[in-house]
Amino acid sequence: MTDQPPLSAPGDAAPAAGAGAARHPEQRPARDRWSLASADAWTVVGRCQAILLGLVLLLGAVGVASDVATGGGGQAITSIAWIGGLAWLVHALATLVVGYPVGVAVSRLLPPDVSWPGATAAYALAGAACGAGVVLVLGGLADAPFPAAPWAGLGAVVAAGARAWAHPAIRRRHAAAAGPGGAVRG
Repeated sequence: MTDQPPLSAPGDAAPAAGAGAARHPEQRPARDRWSLASADAWTVVGRCQAILLGLVLLLGAVGVASDVATGGGGQAITSIAWIGGLAWLVHALATLVVGYPVGVAVSRLLPPDVSWPGATAAYALAGAACGAGVVLVLGGLADAPFPAAPWAGLGAVVAAGARAWAHPAIRRRHAAAAGPGGAVRG
């Protein structure tokens, strides 16, 4: 004999909460809108990192190809690797520190049944604001006038692309969280 209470049938009343209460595998804790927004933002941030890495690799390949085509001594390869790696790291940190909290807020504000174009547009606006805002703040701290427009464009493209890429996974997560009743708490 064990000290565990017997498992009840799916139609039986749930066991009392507390020490030793058994939980059926089909009894998942309900997820609220904030936890879903957090998971959605992490999904988008991960895809942002992948997109940024892809852009760095693409620009690096173009740089290496142009170095080889002009008969360069291969020193550009090392420079491209260092600059590209540093650029990705700076963008990754900005995406984590600024993009993730903004992504949580945007995901929470979006309706649960948001369309693909609506979610993509919302993230594009948020990405543009984050890109421009980070550059303006850093420019102010460094007392140097950095142009915000290119970074706003990059933020918009990367955030929109990442959200569009993540949309099917996010829809599945929301459907699973809603369960048979079709509603998510909070």
